[in-house]
Amino acid sequence: MPDSIRAERDLPAPPEVVWGYLTEPQRLAEWLWPTRLEPAILFDSRVGGHFEFTSEPAGLKVKGTVRSAEAPNRLELGWQWEGELDVSIVVFDLEAKGQDTALTLDHAGLPDEKEGADHQQGWSDCLDRLATAIKAAA
Repeated sequence: MPDSIRAERDLPAPPEVVWGYLTEPQRLAEWLWPTRLEPAILFDSRVGGHFEFTSEPAGLKVKGTVRSAEAPNRLELGWQWEGELDVSIVVFDLEAKGQDTALTLDHAGLPDEKEGADHQQGWSDCLDRLATAIKAAA
């Protein structure tokens, strides 16, 4: 497994709606982590803005900065797990497909194969929850 992963989903909403799920704290909390982890989300979607995703019950925290924000098509984040030195890069690309959106997520700069496999599964689970949240809101 390389130091990067890719995940793709077709989502039943236009890019403008999906963009909100990527950048609005209350919507991020609906899908980023399972609700049982009680996610707390801070997100400043401006370029250079900071974000922080925390789960007290799981003892998890991810923080970083918004490297690029081209609403509603591309979002690039510098991604750093608490306690780790490495900063990886997460990119969401959104493409309109009629009334739907093709979402592609690339996560690059992972330190090794195990991290890649763990992140592949984690992002797959996240994007499944994203699709469910969008469908539930329709």
